[in-house]
Formats: sequence, C-alpha cells, structure tokens
Amino acid sequence: IRQFIPPVGKARWSVLRLQALSDGLMETVLSLALEINRRPENERSPQWIDRWCATIRRAVDSLELEVKDFDDALNLGQIAVGCALSYVDLRAADFVFWREGCPELAAWHAGFELRSSMQANRPE
Repeated sequence: IRQFIPPVGKARWSVLRLQALSDGLMETVLSLALEINRRPENERSPQWIDRWCATIRRAVDSLELEVKDFDDALNLGQIAVGCALSYVDLRAADFVFWREGCPELAAWHAGFELRSSMQANRPE
C-alpha cells in the first residue's frame, strides 16, 4: 500500500510542508482571481494584485529550489504542488507567469499534468 504521507520523521514533515505551501499558494491565487474577475476594473486594488503576484512568485521560486528533491514515489506534497500550479494556470495565467525562471519546476509540472488522473479531471 502506497503511503501518500510518510508515517514519521523528516520525510513526513517535508511532505506536510509542501502541502501547506501549496495550500497557501492556492489561497493566494483565489484572492487574486476574485480581485481580478469579480471586482469592477475601477475598484480593483493594484497594490493587492501586486502583493498577491509577488507572493505567488516567492512560492514558485521556493518550489523551483525543491523540485530536484521530488522522487518518483508520488506523495501528498507533490500532488498538492501539481494541483496548485495547475490552479495558477487556470485562474491567474494572464497575471502570473510562473514558468519564467522556474525551468525545472515547469518541466516537472508538464510531466505531472500528463498523468491520467490529471487528464481525467481537467476543467473544461
């Protein structure tokens, strides 16, 4: 039986930290998307948009440094990262160009998106 969260030790905390970082990334993308897509253009806050874009950038830059440590045994942290990056593409592609400066993360994500589970659950 595959364990998506290691039961103990450093590996467990590494997976849980990746999940937490990804959750924060998705929350930030949601805030950005709501500001851009739900508020009238004349009421949008450029300061908040810039802040959220910078937060997203810091998160993906951090993930770029860590992606080399991802292994073939998919875990909850990696699933969360893949889904969060796909969510950035879905909701903020016109504002956040996360692949710039993150070639290893972009390559990993391209492979992740080819998984049958990701293909079967793509939004239309």
